Amino acid sequence: MADVAPGAYASQLHAESIAAIFDWQMYELCIRALGGRVASRSESNGMRGWLICSLMLGVATSAQAHHSFAMFDVTRVETVQGTVKTLEWASPHVWLWVLVADGKGGVQTFGFETVSPGQLERDYGWNRRIVNPGDKVVIEYAPLKSGNTGGELEKVTLADGRILATRFTKAKESAADPGPDEHKK
Repeated sequence: MADVAPGAYASQLHAESIAAIFDWQMYELCIRALGGRVASRSESNGMRGWLICSLMLGVATSAQAHHSFAMFDVTRVETVQGTVKTLEWASPHVWLWVLVADGKGGVQTFGFETVSPGQLERDYGWNRRIVNPGDKVVIEYAPLKSGNTGGELEKVTLADGRILATRFTKAKESAADPGPDEHKK
């Protein structure tokens, strides 16, 4: 059995769960890579263990890193008026931060998440300067299920009346317009 270093109990448990899937050799390599010692293996296997476990953990981490949009209540649409604080144009998702009056003389910051910068540019005509701090906007969004301020961005209406579309806007337009074949029926 492996001789586990002090404080590496959690690492050992993780490696033991991996062992249920992989063979004993993989288990020994993961114990080594995750901080334990396996007396029966040479030191050269340690690097192989690090590599194997790094790859396995990397795949698991990257799969978990991209979250779904499940935190938003897409069955509801809410609307707020406010002033653009900033547009965070960065992968994996763009965030629009808007200052909204709270009705009590104060201001709350709402955060609205949308798709990636590339998708906004390619599919919806956005660019990093489409809105600027100080711009007045009306936001339609799917609120956070947690009740916190913000949600998934559905549509932005600018002060001059222009509408900035998102994946929701296009989906709603497609559902409302049955297409050329449907008009013939």
